[in-house]
Amino acid sequence: YCIHILLIFNMKIGSKLLLLLVLTLIIIFTEDIFPQFKPDAVGDVSIKKWKDDKTAAFSFTFDDCMQSQYDYVFPIFEQSGFKGTFYVITGPLDDPTGPYWRYGTWPEFIEMSNAGNEIASHTVTHPHLQNLPIGDTLTAGTLRYELYQSRKSIENKIPDKYCIDLAYPYSEYDNDVLNYTAEFYEVARAISDNPVDSSLSGQQWYKIGSLVIEFSLPRNTPSDDLDELQEFYGYVDNTVSQGKWGLLQAHDVIPFDSIASAIGQGSYQPISVQWFDSACQYVSDAEANGDLWVAPVMDITRYMKERECYNYNILSVTDTSLKINITDTLNNNIYNFPLTADIIVPDNWSTVSVFQGSFYDYTSSYSSGGSTIIETSVIPDGGTVTLYKGLVSAINELTQKPGEFRLYQNYPNPFNPFTTIRFTLPSDGTVSLKIYNSIGEEVKTIEQNSLARGSHQIIFDASNLPSGIYYYRLNSGSYSAVKKMILLK
Repeated sequence: YCIHILLIFNMKIGSKLLLLLVLTLIIIFTEDIFPQFKPDAVGDVSIKKWKDDKTAAFSFTFDDCMQSQYDYVFPIFEQSGFKGTFYVITGPLDDPTGPYWRYGTWPEFIEMSNAGNEIASHTVTHPHLQNLPIGDTLTAGTLRYELYQSRKSIENKIPDKYCIDLAYPYSEYDNDVLNYTAEFYEVARAISDNPVDSSLSGQQWYKIGSLVIEFSLPRNTPSDDLDELQEFYGYVDNTVSQGKWGLLQAHDVIPFDSIASAIGQGSYQPISVQWFDSACQYVSDAEANGDLWVAPVMDITRYMKERECYNYNILSVTDTSLKINITDTLNNNIYNFPLTADIIVPDNWSTVSVFQGSFYDYTSSYSSGGSTIIETSVIPDGGTVTLYKGLVSAINELTQKPGEFRLYQNYPNPFNPFTTIRFTLPSDGTVSLKIYNSIGEEVKTIEQNSLARGSHQIIFDASNLPSGIYYYRLNSGSYSAVKKMILLK
């Protein structure tokens, strides 16, 4: 339209009037010709790049189902609140009669799964996959057998979870391996010194790269490994600065005085407990600072794929309520992971209650780009998302549902100097609730006690703290969550 009219009038109108006409025509016709330029509207939904609006993502991954992973990694994770991905070789686990000195057992890996860790596939026998005939799922010694039977064994032992993740033995693959892996899995991990891009498609999902730390010899004292620790710190920093997804690939994690013996027995690049503990602390500091979302490969995969293909439809808008339908085109049995979403609400909604199925959130709105926005969680195909202005009367019943952990957004937020932090526990347990400043330093522990199941709320007094951004972190058993709050004096 604009070009057609300009051709007619460009010889008859002065330059200033011509410019005015062009601007007017752009305003009139842009919404019809380019609907993506329409202004934001109440009910519009956008998904954060990473969960909880973290800057980047990170996964700890472990290969070969080693006994040391249960003995040393699992306790460190329980203390730090991390969850990792453990790629198991199902043959040794399914046949405990063999002389497998290095491997753990199914009960141990099932216990780790029950604590929230991912148990994923490293094939049946750890072969060079590209050297195998294609075969079928029932013929041992073939590619399709190794891929399918390992997944089947894991899902038989852990029937409440899907196995969607493979690590290639020796980090090797070719085109046949890529294509047949895609027949059985949603994602596969190999090796790379570079973090993974935040958006992937097609075969990129089957070439996920992970960092392997190669320790130089001699390794006589823990200080000999400090240069490799700095290498890991640099990798984490690079992941954060690029907003990408970092992965660490590890095998044995053992006390340093066992390193020499393990190398002599063929352990591949064993990591000392001391080294790993320092690495976890560095990642934990980045997480508390809002830089990293730390999660198993399965969870990050689900988040990324759901984020890339979600759609939404605004069902209704009133002065006090808003209903939205959010969908995707993925398998709902697998892709049911909560996404962190920004939703535009009416300007006079300062606090908002959010419902989706059994999920409940109560949060404060904030202004950005001329719109009033809340940040909350949504699950595509998880039911209608209903938002209400203010605090609804059903809050008490919903927050006391058994069997669900939940850390809620503090209210009010921003606050001065008091705010209420609410959470729910599915069972009795020890709870730690700590406050961190914007650089990840702990500034206060506001709860460290055994609490009963159900709903709890704690009033936090920040009278002695300066204005700024803070984070509060809840740990209880295998559960850990972090949320951001703003102190504005």
